[in-house]
Amino acid sequence: MRRKGMKRLAAGQKVRDPRDHSLGVVLDHACQYAHPKAQPVYSYLIRWQDGQVRAVTEAAFQGEGGLELVD
Repeated sequence: MRRKGMKRLAAGQKVRDPRDHSLGVVLDHACQYAHPKAQPVYSYLIRWQDGQVRAVTEAAFQGEGGLELVD
């Protein structure tokens, strides 16, 4: 479920992983619908500073230790 107030992230949005203090940037997004009346669930491709690209869902931004948005 989407965190209240969280909008779809745009390409170029910077993110941080607080577990290892790495920085990344959103490359692209995709969405899927579990039901025609349900909110879409977004997935993101993120390129990290070490060059790795990883796909994460919006759930990665929830809870302790989750990814954080960088202003």
